[in-house]
Amino acid sequence: MAVSKHDVQIDGRNVRYYEDGLHHGRSVLLLHGGIGDAGVNWASCIPSLAEDYHVLAPDLPGYGGSDSLPASSSLADVVVWVLAFLDSQGIDQIAVIGSSFGALIARLTATLHPQVVPAVVLINGGFVPAVPSLAKTLMGLPAIGTFLTRYLARTAVSEDSLGEMIHHKETITPDLITSATANVNGFAHLMQMTATKPIPTRDKPMVAVLILWGVEDGTTAVSEGQKLKNEIPDAKFVEIEECGHLPHLEEHDIFDWQVKDFLTKNDRHKRNQIPGT
Repeated sequence: MAVSKHDVQIDGRNVRYYEDGLHHGRSVLLLHGGIGDAGVNWASCIPSLAEDYHVLAPDLPGYGGSDSLPASSSLADVVVWVLAFLDSQGIDQIAVIGSSFGALIARLTATLHPQVVPAVVLINGGFVPAVPSLAKTLMGLPAIGTFLTRYLARTAVSEDSLGEMIHHKETITPDLITSATANVNGFAHLMQMTATKPIPTRDKPMVAVLILWGVEDGTTAVSEGQKLKNEIPDAKFVEIEECGHLPHLEEHDIFDWQVKDFLTKNDRHKRNQIPGT
């Protein structure tokens, strides 16, 4: 079955998503990061994962074909958005894979709603970034904050920045550059939410957690991944050598094997069928 593209209305806002493997009973949700939309991030991953899972990959709010959330929204509102999307698909339990900013959203969703998310994979992200007080203040100002976050987002998706974060330079395709540039406003809004709104991380996800980290990421050091592993009880931490910020694109075969192995070992449905569990 080929990857298909759909739109659904949630609270009067459009959500664009990609789907494959509809016939499978087990589901996986893919949440992209700040660099580009779902289509460019997950195109090479969806068909392989769809061999075993029903795969859903939405454009985050303000990206691709998905409408933005209100300017006053927080990351907690993005979690609500994720749950509303799952509800629109009739899904009450799903493993979540998140990259970069998407990893933080995946972590929050698993922390706040473990009954929905039995397993989560965090890719070069998932930690709460430390934002200096002055930056928080400036980013929270109506006009200055919007200008500043858009400037930071544009800088983050420049070819120089992409070259720092991505180890395999052939991954920096024209499609990735075009998508990253086109979605700067969505990225800026995520930045502003993260910097200026409370983040509900009082608890850690008490579900199965796999952390994948490309060690050649020039913008997000492997030490951040190690700190994240120490924060989350029993998390499995895997360093991927010769790989940067986007392991799912740069080292697809390693990513695919690690994810499938992890999800197979932590399939709640399968374990519940074992006598005595």
